[in-house]
Amino acid sequence: MSYPFIETLGSISETVGYKLAPNLNAIMLAIKEFCRIKPGSESTSPADLDNDIKDVCLRIFDNSIKKCPKEVSAYLDEIMQITLELMGYDPNFNPDVVMNEGEEDMEGWGNVMEEARVEDDSSWKVRRSAVRILGTVVKCRQDKIKGMYDKVVAKVLERLCEREESIKCDIIQTFSNMIKGVVVGAPAAVDEIESAMLLKRKSSAEYLLKDLPAAVSKIVGHYGDKSQKVREAIASLLLNMSIAVPDYMNGSLLGTVLPVLVFL
Repeated sequence: MSYPFIETLGSISETVGYKLAPNLNAIMLAIKEFCRIKPGSESTSPADLDNDIKDVCLRIFDNSIKKCPKEVSAYLDEIMQITLELMGYDPNFNPDVVMNEGEEDMEGWGNVMEEARVEDDSSWKVRRSAVRILGTVVKCRQDKIKGMYDKVVAKVLERLCEREESIKCDIIQTFSNMIKGVVVGAPAAVDEIESAMLLKRKSSAEYLLKDLPAAVSKIVGHYGDKSQKVREAIASLLLNMSIAVPDYMNGSLLGTVLPVLVFL
């Protein structure tokens, strides 16, 4: 299957994706192999082309979840596996640089990321599309990640080292939406907070809430990021948390959060 053909499928999925439903089985079988990371294998295609192919395939997955929800159900587990794998697809990133330089001095975190950046690296497209799929599943098919919360939360926390500002914000926003998603009819505005305690939690809430304080504490630890947008994303997460699960904003977690609110 050639790149122009995959790109054509991607365009169709963007505009009239529901028309892919009758042939979704053949499409999924054909494109999923392009998303696999094969350790030790050398691609015969230029890196940018490989990244573009993965990007388009992931966008086809994303649009299929949105526009062919019934037909794509049989493939969601595999799509989620590929998504979590490609969220960390950063072949030019040197984790040793960050581990040695970044953990002790959060103010220098952004500078370390810049040093780790490789000129003309297009792998960010792949990570961006993977994060968007996770965001779509969180919004549209939370039933499918009920048994995967541990893996999803672990991957979100792992990817806080993301070098691209917009993708890092998307990761934090996705986790924020996961928190909102554990209650039925979460209030959308601050002026509805008074009714938040009356909200009914979904049965799947326990899978996320058991690790919530530790996860939020780790995310909040990035409040020193030099990016204003990242800090705003963290502030939005804390606001959503105070609305959806106010009983968790207490104790040691509250002590962690207060300095961040002052900083922001």
